Amino acid sequence: PDHWRHVGNRIGAGHEPRAYTLERHAAGLMRREIGL
Repeated sequence: PDHWRHVGNRIGAGHEPRAYTLERHAAGLMRREIGL
């Protein structure tokens, strides 16, 4: 969900979205695990 929010915001601002990397995925899983 965080990545798609980022993509929507970047496109809305006329910028290229950043790639969804393995590091971003791992960070998202950690946030989910601690309840953020």
